[in-house]
Amino acid sequence: RNAGRPILVGTTSVEISELIGRTLKISKVPHQVLNAKMHQKEAEVIAQAGQPGMVTIATNMAGRGTDIKLSPEAKSSGGLAIIGTERHDSRRVDR
Repeated sequence: RNAGRPILVGTTSVEISELIGRTLKISKVPHQVLNAKMHQKEAEVIAQAGQPGMVTIATNMAGRGTDIKLSPEAKSSGGLAIIGTERHDSRRVDR
């Protein structure tokens, strides 16, 4: 994050996404969460997800047809870093 790369943390459930969000909040790491409870803000969250240093925590709902546009700064910093928290029940989702 300090290198300017945006980070997408993929989770398999709303509960895990919220747990990670609380953990980052306690650690004072700026972040945003996208899950089924936050779907009203989806466009806003996705628009910010490609900005330098942005940490976005998302359930697999965000992976369907979502195009995270990277800023020029984020591209030059190495692009979007993706972290999967666990394997999904459906192997198709892990690809």
